[in-house]
Amino acid sequence: MEAHRVRSASESTVSADRRLRLVLIGNSGVGKSAFLTQWVGEGFNRFLGATVGIDSRQKRVEIAGKIVSILIYDTAGQERFRSIAPAYCRRADGVILIYDIFDLASFNNIKFWREKAEDFAPEKVRFLLLGNKFDMQDSKSRVVTEEMGRAAAREMGVPFFEVSAKTGRNVDEALNSFVVDILTNKSEIEPNEEVITVTGAADTPTWKDKLRSYCTGSVPTSRVGTRNSY
Repeated sequence: MEAHRVRSASESTVSADRRLRLVLIGNSGVGKSAFLTQWVGEGFNRFLGATVGIDSRQKRVEIAGKIVSILIYDTAGQERFRSIAPAYCRRADGVILIYDIFDLASFNNIKFWREKAEDFAPEKVRFLLLGNKFDMQDSKSRVVTEEMGRAAAREMGVPFFEVSAKTGRNVDEALNSFVVDILTNKSEIEPNEEVITVTGAADTPTWKDKLRSYCTGSVPTSRVGTRNSY
C-alpha cells in the first residue's frame, strides 16, 4: 500500500459513496478509546475515562476514487457491559479485536471476544487483531510478545498489527489496510489501493441514524472518572 495522504473536502466529493461499520472490542483498559480518538485526529488524552455503554467516531477516506465513510463503535469492556458490546456487531463490516501487550488476561480473552462477536456478526465479517501500547515496551517488560500476537492472528486467520494509541504508531496503517481488506473481500476494489484521508467532511448523524441506533439498543454515550484507560 502506498504512503498515507490527506486531502481536503474542497478537493473531493463530500457525499459518501460507501459506508462501513466497524466495531472495536476487547477488555476494559486496553486503549480502545485512545486508539479511536487517535485515528480521527483528536490526539491522545491521558485522562480519557472508561467508556460507559457505547461511543463512536466517524471518518471519511478516499479509496479508488470513491469516498468511504467509516463509522467505528467503541464498546465498553467492563463486565456489566459485556452483553451490549457484541450486539453492535450485528451489522458490522469488520470487528477490531484489541489487547494490551502488558496485560496477559486481555490477550487471553481475545478468543472470548471473537466468539461473542461471531454470535452476532454477519457470516463473512472480517476481523483485525491489534496489540496496543507498543510505545511502553522500553519502560517495562511486556507480557505478550509480538510472536504470540502473530501466532494468535495466524490461528484465527486475521491480519495483525502492534500499535500505539499514544504516539499513533501504526494506527492509520492498521485501519487503512483493514478497510482495503474489507472492500477487497467484497470485490469492490482491487488489492493494495491507496487510502487518502478526506478532511473537513465529517459526517453528522441524521435523525434516521439516531432512530436506527435507538431501535438496535444503543446505549447513550458517556464516560466515568478520569482513569487513564490507555
